[in-house]
Amino acid sequence: MHRPDHILQGKDGRFYLAELGMKTGLSPSDPAPTPLSHPSGIKIMTSAGNWLGGWGMGSDESADLIAAHALGIDSVGDLYVGETLEGARILKYARVR
Repeated sequence: MHRPDHILQGKDGRFYLAELGMKTGLSPSDPAPTPLSHPSGIKIMTSAGNWLGGWGMGSDESADLIAAHALGIDSVGDLYVGETLEGARILKYARVR
């Protein structure tokens, strides 16, 4: 994990972690983070700390996370991710069953 910012346990027992990544604190002249650096993202882990999956900044697509900051889960298990910096938005990721 790189600069974890928020951790949330879902009803499924999994832990969801928001990472700020390397974007925060970089000057405009510094290179942008890449998938090989420490990008912002969401990691899903077991209570024992085993990595189950996740996603984050991997390209320049509109759904990429720039600075994942806060998490929320609604009653049906959909995940909400709040972003800071350029993103300054809330993204909803619908749980696929």
